[in-house]
Amino acid sequence: MEHMTTRFIAGLILLVTNQPVGWGGIIYFAYLAKKTGKKYYIAIGTAVYAISWGMLALGFYLAGPEGMSLAKRLSAKYGWKLLPVALLAAAAAYYFIRRRGKQNENKQKQV
Repeated sequence: MEHMTTRFIAGLILLVTNQPVGWGGIIYFAYLAKKTGKKYYIAIGTAVYAISWGMLALGFYLAGPEGMSLAKRLSAKYGWKLLPVALLAAAAAYYFIRRRGKQNENKQKQV
């Protein structure tokens, strides 16, 4: 294995994070489209998904085939173990976004 340069590490991060970014973007913006009825959220979700493919290509370019095989091994070894962490992070983000929205509603009612 080659020495882990900054370029290799950046590529590896892009390789590992492209799927959560792509699928997360699709899911989140589809939810927003359904909730608000605004169809441009579908376009934004599609753009985020396309950007995730760009992340994959750039990650492969930066890390090379060796980085790709390491990313596959890391995903296979730790992928499902990180799912609870990802779900907790998503739940925390949802809680704080809802809380901020309710605070904004209360401020608007007071004005």
